[in-house]
Amino acid sequence: MSTEANRYLVHGPCLETLSELLIFDRIVYPAGKAMIRPQNLQAGYVGYPVREPVPEPVREALAEAGLLLEPRKVLWTDLPDDPMDAASAMRTRGEALGELLADELGSVLELPAGDAEVSAWLAGLDMAAQKLARLLRDVGHRAVALLHPDVIIGVLPAGWTNVLSVQITGLPMLTPAAESIPRLAAFLEDPETRRRRSACFDWQALSERLPSGVSVAGKHLEAALNSYTQGLSQVGLEPTGRVVEFLIWMGEDVEQIAPWENGRIRLSTRGLNLAAESMGGDAPAEIAFVSHASRQWQSWFPGLVT
Repeated sequence: MSTEANRYLVHGPCLETLSELLIFDRIVYPAGKAMIRPQNLQAGYVGYPVREPVPEPVREALAEAGLLLEPRKVLWTDLPDDPMDAASAMRTRGEALGELLADELGSVLELPAGDAEVSAWLAGLDMAAQKLARLLRDVGHRAVALLHPDVIIGVLPAGWTNVLSVQITGLPMLTPAAESIPRLAAFLEDPETRRRRSACFDWQALSERLPSGVSVAGKHLEAALNSYTQGLSQVGLEPTGRVVEFLIWMGEDVEQIAPWENGRIRLSTRGLNLAAESMGGDAPAEIAFVSHASRQWQSWFPGLVT
């Protein structure tokens, strides 16, 4: 596995696709647990766990390849060299994760009486992922949470802090079988693949080009995206209609920009309330990844939800 600094995507429960491995270097999973509790369940029972869309053998193969990591394993990397300092850091980070697990990273849903209850529940799952991503950033990792547009205002409320929104259309879908994971890992970790992926999602380079005009920045991003997707097509991964969005903090004094769109890319600004958000370092900083695919949450609970 590469020793380069990785970009981590923190994913809530129920991994529905592996496509984000084409965008991020590692997936931190799961950020919390999801349960459902039928209204007639006897007292003393919490509920039933969700059914994972990605089969367990595939998840195990991804974990063995180092592509799917438990939160604790990420927190306990990049420790200080001094043994005493490393032990102290492990203890501090473990306590922080334990507190987060106890307070935030579990969610039980009674059979919903309406859409509002489901929306609040899904927002809670996304909020757990966002808080875990913040914890990883606090200890120096490049980590963002997977969010969804239907509940994003519940996680990142609207406000007066402008962030850059980068929408990309046409990245491939990825649904390999367990036996193909080693070959997939070798491709994803190939230095040329990593170089193209890094160039495509290089927000520092994008921010440096923005003063020359949003169209200049957008066209450079489009060229990097084309180079990367051409490499993906060489291994049989073809573009699709899926839409993803990156929210990038560019600093405190960023003004709104007129939306720019050209083919597969759209650049604009979003106003968010980030007063309490840890940016995890200097701008630009990736603060969220938004999948515009609808969560098929009903399929997580077969036989319980109609």
